[in-house]
Amino acid sequence: NHSLDADLRTMELVTELREQNKCLKLQVETLRQKLGDAQGDIKVLRRSNQSKVDESESQLAPAVHEREQMIEQLEKLNVK
Repeated sequence: NHSLDADLRTMELVTELREQNKCLKLQVETLRQKLGDAQGDIKVLRRSNQSKVDESESQLAPAVHEREQMIEQLEKLNVK
């Protein structure tokens, strides 16, 4: 009788642990999916950010070039 009770308890534990294992596997899969989504979002944000930086640089380039030309002209005037 004692052995039967121990066997039943062991079976209950095995069943319980299998259920927990299923839950953990589901959680792992969910977390992997969320990680994949987050990594995809990060890629999109990085591309978007880089295109904005590139756009800003292309808008600033003429102003920087003009400034360099003005400095060169001032330097030439100072040499004379």
